[in-house]
Amino acid sequence: RGQWTERTVVVLCQNSLGWSFLFFPIVSRVVLATFHCHRLGDSHLLRADYITPCPNDNPTSSEFVVAMVGVLLFPIGVPLFTVVALWSLDIPQLAKARAFEAYWVPMQQLVKRQAAAEQKNK
Repeated sequence: RGQWTERTVVVLCQNSLGWSFLFFPIVSRVVLATFHCHRLGDSHLLRADYITPCPNDNPTSSEFVVAMVGVLLFPIGVPLFTVVALWSLDIPQLAKARAFEAYWVPMQQLVKRQAAAEQKNK
């Protein structure tokens, strides 16, 4: 009862992938904007908010650490999670099998139809 079934894991991966890619471009843009700074005079300010000092100037600040965690979670973490999920669900092997079926099954059916047509004509 307390264990996860294979179906539960698959549904969890599908939902996680769907939601993460829905929010991926939005969150990634916001997270990466924390490193886009502009120098105005002697101040180095965040371009998204000209009141906030650039977090790049102080790598030990909490803003810089939060931005780096955000970068690791979304712009790097979501594609990495996707690759791991696809490999763990054996998607490349399934894709190869489907490609084989997509090419050879119609070819077999065509050959069978041609053979049947030739026998009919004899």
